[in-house]
Amino acid sequence: KDMGLLVLGKPLTWEQVQEHIEYVKIHGVEQFLATYRDMKDDERPEFKWGDEVEYSMVRMEKDKRIATLSCRAPQILPELEQRKCGGTADAAKLGVDWKPEYANWMIEATPGQPYGAYTSDLVVVEGNLRLRRYCCEELLYEDELLLMITTFPRAGCGLFTSPPYATSPDGNISQSIYIPDEVIQPHPRFPTLTANIRKRRQSKVCIKVPVFEDTATDKTLYLPPGIPRPLCSAGQPVEEEIYMDCMAFGMGCSCLQITMQARNINEARDLYDQLAVMAPIMMALSAHTPILKGWLADIDVRWDVIAASVDCRTPSERGLEPLEPGVYGKEHRIARSRYDNIECYISNSALLKDSYNDVPLGMDPKALATLQAAGIDERLARHVAHLFLRDPLVVFEERLAQVDDETERDHFENLQSTNWNTVRFKPPPPGHSIGWRVEFRSMDISLTEHDNAMHSVFVVLLSRAILAFKLNLYVPMSMVETNMRRGHARDAVRREKFFFRRNIRDEGDCEPLEMTIDEIMNGKGIDFPGLIPLVRKYLDAIGCTPEHRGKLEGYMHLLSQRSSGEVMTGARWMREFVSKHPDYKHDSKIPDSVNFDLMHTMNEIASGNLAAPEYMGDVVIPKSHKACRRRRPAESVGSDQVAPGQAAESDGPRPGCGGCGGRVAEFSDAPSASPGRELRGRSLDLDATETETVAAELRRIRAELAQQASPTILEPAADVAET
Repeated sequence: KDMGLLVLGKPLTWEQVQEHIEYVKIHGVEQFLATYRDMKDDERPEFKWGDEVEYSMVRMEKDKRIATLSCRAPQILPELEQRKCGGTADAAKLGVDWKPEYANWMIEATPGQPYGAYTSDLVVVEGNLRLRRYCCEELLYEDELLLMITTFPRAGCGLFTSPPYATSPDGNISQSIYIPDEVIQPHPRFPTLTANIRKRRQSKVCIKVPVFEDTATDKTLYLPPGIPRPLCSAGQPVEEEIYMDCMAFGMGCSCLQITMQARNINEARDLYDQLAVMAPIMMALSAHTPILKGWLADIDVRWDVIAASVDCRTPSERGLEPLEPGVYGKEHRIARSRYDNIECYISNSALLKDSYNDVPLGMDPKALATLQAAGIDERLARHVAHLFLRDPLVVFEERLAQVDDETERDHFENLQSTNWNTVRFKPPPPGHSIGWRVEFRSMDISLTEHDNAMHSVFVVLLSRAILAFKLNLYVPMSMVETNMRRGHARDAVRREKFFFRRNIRDEGDCEPLEMTIDEIMNGKGIDFPGLIPLVRKYLDAIGCTPEHRGKLEGYMHLLSQRSSGEVMTGARWMREFVSKHPDYKHDSKIPDSVNFDLMHTMNEIASGNLAAPEYMGDVVIPKSHKACRRRRPAESVGSDQVAPGQAAESDGPRPGCGGCGGRVAEFSDAPSASPGRELRGRSLDLDATETETVAAELRRIRAELAQQASPTILEPAADVAET
């Protein structure tokens, strides 16, 4: 879970948490060490993986042309969790797991079981995503939409929720002047996290994003830095930038995350590092966040918004006040928010040179000493000690009783789950048949199931190609940080260049190139082969069956088009939609009518009712079978305020509704998989019977790539048996 362990109990206030910080940290380190001792030699030969998406519920008032966020997730989730959501088709067999997210307009969904190690698993991802949407849509009212949008464009603008709530600037939780506390999910973790971040920080969070200056933007509202801000008539500060003051502006964003189980701890550490280099690239490609708080922004992605929304550093830690040794919160500087790019590589591979870790790394000295004394190697010890530089934010009273560090992991996960980085190294949980994992976390969520499946499948296939071809993507960490900054820029796919390693089959020093995303993904002549061609070569090597290859080629084709700029990113498409809307005054402001039409159009595209070739290329989105929506009770506002977990009496489904299980054929994207190996397609992890055949093919492909590119790229390997 991105938001951490959703345990039940009595959360402590920040004043109470401070008394137990050292206790939680000491036991957290010991719990990591227990996991390491128990699982350091663990082997999981079969590859498993999964995705996580978050939906936003939007209410559409057609007579007023107003769209608002529908805060009914606490009402809908209990029913979703009780319903059987699945069927006989491959995508439906997996089922769906539902979880609450930070805001009451959000619902998180994952496959009910992990995807497996075959190409047949790759082609059912899109169908399982459609199943999730359909199952949830059955519980919506007729005037509600379920959208995969990174952020709602007018979140924080007046009464933007249904039901409407007033803000609480003098309240006990966020104290926001824009976001009411009532939108925060009622599980005690979420409001406590919000309040404790504010209290530790000693002020409200401060999120500032540059506004996109259009031809009629009123620049007088955007004062130069250093000039005192006057107050407008509503008593709110005049902004030099788009100003946001609440955790919900960040944690109310939706994203796509991929978790992959590695064979062992060493493979997990290798993948963590290699995928960290890819995080800025995939972030820019998935960009869907050009509008914030009713303004067109001069960025396209969500990442820095969330980073600022959970920045709990004190003024001294941020460099705003002097340090005072021995005084809590003033002992040292901390370079960045706990939600940011990773700051160090962790592999023990010879490919990783110490010089690549060229960013200063803050660490908890006590944690580092304990880890090193226990025999943890320096790179892994530094990573864990860096996690423990932060303080625990949410502590439940019940978890402070006698703790068995050999069998419990709550205190480790307390710190691990609130270090939100572009990739996450995940130790096995106790008592489960789960191995060492890596979570890829940088991508914005995309509007369609097709795009989210495309991004998921590409990341998985690239991870397999990295291992099979023994690729070396390492660049200095400072270059990854530069790439993250560049990846935020408006239309970064077409306008920015990114540092990437040229010699990706070379164990020598990094030879970096500055390349466009088009060049990184599609290739740059003899200088670089391109990641999409490498993935295609990998599919060649494993002998991907034709019935699966067609679906996967469709993903590669659209991703290639988007990388080249031939097809728009979601953020660019949204900007153009706004710019062409007759109600837009080219003043950077998004009025209700534009927002309403944008939500309607996005839903039409996602539902397959409207083609958008400038955004989706030649992809045809399957038309969604219209779910049996519920009638909204006459007293609409009151009915939205049903207690969490309790369905309103008039919420019953329409007559004739058979439920999502009755239409599972819609969610099948490929021939039904049976236990027979042939119909499951090719394995993504090769077994002994295939090793020699595929090894020969890999040698041929490496030789071919070496001839096409420079001699240092993908040199033929003498032995690929391990791969």
